[in-house]
Amino acid sequence: MGKSKTARQAGGNRIKKIKSRKNVISQSERKKNKLIVEKFNQQTITNVQELNKDLKKDKRRLSKTKNALETKKLLHDQARDHEVKQNIETKLKETEDSMLKQIEMISGFSL
Repeated sequence: MGKSKTARQAGGNRIKKIKSRKNVISQSERKKNKLIVEKFNQQTITNVQELNKDLKKDKRRLSKTKNALETKKLLHDQARDHEVKQNIETKLKETEDSMLKQIEMISGFSL
């Protein structure tokens, strides 16, 4: 804290230490600063709560758009799979027809 000084009381030999009060904060200053800090804390708490609400809303929006994108992608993939299946079926029919033709040509009879 501060420096201490010695002084004699008038009428006695007792020596009393007196501390200088240069760095002492008054009670009113403490209360004032405490109120300011509490007010600031309340403001930051409300700001944080509002930010959390906004983040939750944004997450909901993002999840909706992601679901929409996934749905579109799934529909596109489903259409592509359907085309691939049709191509495979046509190739199988062609190979079966060509095998039947080859058997008919070899054996001379038709099925």
